Amino acid sequence: MPSEKVIIFMLEIKGIQSDYEIQTIRKLFEEYASSLNFNLSFQNFDEEYNPAEGIIYMELDL
Repeated sequence: MPSEKVIIFMLEIKGIQSDYEIQTIRKLFEEYASSLNFNLSFQNFDEEYNPAEGIIYMELDL
């Protein structure tokens, strides 16, 4: 009988609100977008990572 592999992920969803955190996440998103071989504007990428509310939710691996 084959053994089963169990993988458990622990995640935390954190609201990013401080200016430092928002700038850090924006830089991460911009670096990701520039690494692709296509433009993300068709997905409204600029509005997604720059929300009007000033809050970005980020998933963190624990």
